[in-house]
Amino acid sequence: MKRVQKQLSISAFTQIKRNKIDNPTSENVSIDQANLSEQPSISKNDTDNHNIVLTPDSNNSMTNNSNKTLTAGENDIGNYVHNLEINDLKKEELLKTPWVPHSTYIFPVKTKRNLRFQLSWIKRFSWLSYSQIFEGAFCRPCVLFVREKGGKGGHQQLGALVSKEYTNWKNALQDFQLHASTSYHKLCVEKSDSFLKVNEGRSKNITEQLSIERSRQIEQNRNILLSVIKTIILCSKQEIDLRGSNDFGNVMNINTFNDGNFRALLRFRVDSGDTILEEHLKNGPKNSLYTSPGIQNEIISICGDIVKSKIIQRVNAAECFSVLADETTDIGRIEQMSVCLRYFDQGEKKIREDFLEFTPAVDLTGKGLATLIMSSLQNNGINCQFLVGQGYDGASAMSGYLHGAQEYIKKDFPMALYVHCSAHSLNLALANASSLPTIRNCISTIQTVGTFFRSSAQRSEVLRISIIETLPQARHSTLVALCETRWVYKHESVLRFKELYPAIIVALEKLESLINKETAQKSCQLLSSIKDAKFVIPLIIIENIFSYTLTLCKQLQTINADLVEACNHVDDVLAILDEMRENNNKHFSDMFSVAAIMMNKNKEEIDFPRFANRQTQRNNVPANNSEEYYKLNIFLPFLDHIRIQLSDRFQKHKFLIKSLQQIIPSKCIHSTSEEMNDCVQFYSRILTEPTVFKAEFSIWKSKWLKEESRPNTAIEGLDNCNILLFPNIWKLLQVLATIPMSTATPERTFSSLKRLKTYLRNSTGETRLNGLALMSIHREINVDPEEVLNRFAKQSRRMMIL
Repeated sequence: MKRVQKQLSISAFTQIKRNKIDNPTSENVSIDQANLSEQPSISKNDTDNHNIVLTPDSNNSMTNNSNKTLTAGENDIGNYVHNLEINDLKKEELLKTPWVPHSTYIFPVKTKRNLRFQLSWIKRFSWLSYSQIFEGAFCRPCVLFVREKGGKGGHQQLGALVSKEYTNWKNALQDFQLHASTSYHKLCVEKSDSFLKVNEGRSKNITEQLSIERSRQIEQNRNILLSVIKTIILCSKQEIDLRGSNDFGNVMNINTFNDGNFRALLRFRVDSGDTILEEHLKNGPKNSLYTSPGIQNEIISICGDIVKSKIIQRVNAAECFSVLADETTDIGRIEQMSVCLRYFDQGEKKIREDFLEFTPAVDLTGKGLATLIMSSLQNNGINCQFLVGQGYDGASAMSGYLHGAQEYIKKDFPMALYVHCSAHSLNLALANASSLPTIRNCISTIQTVGTFFRSSAQRSEVLRISIIETLPQARHSTLVALCETRWVYKHESVLRFKELYPAIIVALEKLESLINKETAQKSCQLLSSIKDAKFVIPLIIIENIFSYTLTLCKQLQTINADLVEACNHVDDVLAILDEMRENNNKHFSDMFSVAAIMMNKNKEEIDFPRFANRQTQRNNVPANNSEEYYKLNIFLPFLDHIRIQLSDRFQKHKFLIKSLQQIIPSKCIHSTSEEMNDCVQFYSRILTEPTVFKAEFSIWKSKWLKEESRPNTAIEGLDNCNILLFPNIWKLLQVLATIPMSTATPERTFSSLKRLKTYLRNSTGETRLNGLALMSIHREINVDPEEVLNRFAKQSRRMMIL
């Protein structure tokens, strides 16, 4: 009996102990609450980087001495497993204030070993949460931020703590630590930290961060490319060769060979403090340094297109232009045609002659050249319906009235009148006049003397010293070479030779006594030639007449002048020559006196040539004395030749503008509207209101009858014409001002061609050549590096630019 009672008491004790565990009394609850009087705090373990404060759910309720469970509410993490549509406010709430079971919460038992979830685990693992719904544990950051798959590369299957509850309480601590060490858990923790920082305003969201980083990278890349573009523009405008003999390898490496001015200037920018460019050139990707010749060509082409587009825009806005063209052979033996445009710039109120491009010419027939010129205009987007003039030299392929380029173009565009270059006309007039034997021999001797001194440094130094000793007040110390095509140089060479004549005599006398046999012999011959009266007297005659034509020659090569002004200047020169012909005795007497003084200084006399009855090889007009002989045989023939040539050569120019020039204020007062009928009908297609021209001309004429000072040229007339009051008059004045006067501008571009396409750069492509030429010739047109970069960025690049 005692044994039975003992067994019952043991059984009862065991039952009581189990009831204390399953159903704690109020005494037990008070003890547990005393132990957990403070809110659970999150401890930072070895794998967690976030700090989240957990508070018991306010919805938790408890009844003393009752088995009623505590309620989790909306913040139970189990509500959001596999839920991808959680808004940011709820995510922030779940991360900051998740549901945490109260210390009195009774965790269910799911195993035979009576193991339960321990509330202390939440303190130990800050990311851990318990779900009342699933009766298991979850990782909050992983539930809220993990992808469908985790692990390296996103290939690891997700299970307990993420996609389903964890209930293996026996190995809980080990599994929790293992989960905390996984890469996807760490990534989720980082995402949760970043999310909270963004929501609290302590950081920007990932999109903004990526956008900011992208913007920063783009700005840095643009600064790098701007340095490259500015360097290329500098070299182009200064006509500096970009490439060297060996431009490869790292730009920052200083090589013993010449790797080009472009790479050297990039290093100079780095030395000047461009740290962004320095980092790029040192550590940038080798396939996107953007310093290669291909990139250079692309940037040069874009710069050229920008310059060209501004020119084309101005030409099309003018709605009236002329084309100028001339060709030459470059160092690469390619026939290059220079195409230029003449138009009135309404913005700056002046005439412009702008270079457009170089284009290779293969077919040099009239038709081939006409096709080449029109293709160049049309391919660049120029409206050829407003073509009113053509300016070329006198070559038959260009100027022929049957099969010349001008005739083929005129068939398609009747208003495109051809004008023979005025400068060429003057050159031809002077060349033909200088074909007289004595004049020709004098000019040839001047050229020989100049070549003799320039071919030797010793001779040049002797001449320089002689000038200082003999002519201390002289403005020049060297002779000018004669140019067969540019008569300005021929004018200046004759005038300078006359100025330095005494010093030249002294220099040749010094060289005549040198030991060097060749120099001494040549000096003796030249000295004898320039002391002769047959040289001195023609020199004085040429110097006097060339002094009148020099200003005309320079004026014909200017841009801001029109054909009317050129013809007026020719008339002025002809008037002076006519006056000189009428008073030839007086004028030549003065010249002969100067020649006599020069001969006396040389201790020479002016001889009277022997007269022969049947002389055919030289001028042999009978004369009574030396002065009369040189006047009749040299002065008057030369003067007459120049007068006839100038009159004949410019007769076509005057005929061309005979009707059109009646619109100029100084001439309109003597004209009638009927005299303009043919001109108005010819240009009716570009006039605003041809039917009211008669009334408009009457008002225009009446306006200038009241004025004492009247413009004499079309350009001056444009400055004094109101386009709103006189639209037809203004357009005709614009046409007259736009008709070309000379082809000096295309010839000037040949000088740039020689500097750009040199002996060492004779294989330069046409695209690169035109880009460099446009930037070099049009230095006044600004090329914005930002605009170049924006155009460069339109194509896909390895480097982020836009």
